[in-house]
Amino acid sequence: MLTLMAMVLIAVATSAHAVVVNIDSSQSSVTYDQSSVVVICDLQGVCIPSPDPQIFILSGSFNVIRDTPVWLNRQIIQFDTLAVDSGGAAALGFSLPTYPGLMMNGEDFIASNDPCFILSPMTSCTGLSMGGIDNFSGTFDGTTLSMTGTKYTGDPFRVRDWFSFTIVASVGNPSPVPEPETYAMLIAGLGLLGWRMRSAGN
Repeated sequence: MLTLMAMVLIAVATSAHAVVVNIDSSQSSVTYDQSSVVVICDLQGVCIPSPDPQIFILSGSFNVIRDTPVWLNRQIIQFDTLAVDSGGAAALGFSLPTYPGLMMNGEDFIASNDPCFILSPMTSCTGLSMGGIDNFSGTFDGTTLSMTGTKYTGDPFRVRDWFSFTIVASVGNPSPVPEPETYAMLIAGLGLLGWRMRSAGN
């Protein structure tokens, strides 16, 4: 019985929870749009135009984690252990989202950093206060991830002051990336097997 329990723990521990994906820099970028709602003009009526959008190339890698929390009973997708080079966009406030998204079917996902979204995608706690809500959506078939999203900077004096991004990435390491609890279950299973073998030897 104890041996069976140990094997179950090891089997659960080695199941895939996350994979590393490498960003395809030829198809991935982030655009910073800074169109102002306040037009500044001098006494002669000469107005200062809003700066042109800036485009940055994305590269690097990150973890794609898919899990089904007990409290949610629905599969989520999340990005972690980020090693992403945004080509200068980070200095302006850009970062890849780390809030969870919902898997809508086998491959499609959608996300928002509205605190009510993860529990009810049709419900909003914050509405569009102070400019908007960060979001992303896309597909992940286990091999290729493709997504687009928006990250707002939170400046209430601008019509547009946000980052819009497109990312295409593919699995670079087919081996699963264990999470901390996975290691704990693996160690527990191996420890139980070792104790069982030692007891049998005595």
